[in-house]
Amino acid sequence: FVADNRTNSEKLWRIRRNWLEGIKAFDPYAPTGDVVVPTDKIPQIMQYISEISAEYKVQIPVAGHAADGNVHPAPMKPEKISPLEWKDLSEEILDKIALKAASLGGAISGEHGVGFIKKDLLKKTKPDQYVFMKKVKNIFDPTGIMNPGKLY
Repeated sequence: FVADNRTNSEKLWRIRRNWLEGIKAFDPYAPTGDVVVPTDKIPQIMQYISEISAEYKVQIPVAGHAADGNVHPAPMKPEKISPLEWKDLSEEILDKIALKAASLGGAISGEHGVGFIKKDLLKKTKPDQYVFMKKVKNIFDPTGIMNPGKLY
């Protein structure tokens, strides 16, 4: 589709807004990742996702917004893997993609933040910033009662 008018633009946005729901209709266990790379590195991250897909023998549909480098991979659970096994394996897949994005000059999260899930990846990819943020949190929350377990 080309968004050359309002109608076509709305079609594209409707597809993008409903993309994850469409994936979940086929695989309710499909997690989504959220990484960002410089726009000129989008071909490299897409090639890497393709390689990971082949290595792990899983389908990884991707949505995103090329204008700002956000990429949303959604690995789909193979039938032969249990949901419990898939949780660990899908996290491994998404971690590899996030680390690759960081190595390409991007970041482990483009718009959805770090929270619990990517806290260890932040520590690996931005160690100085991680230490600084932890110090700032300790100033405001020395007993760790605000957002327990989260960095900030």
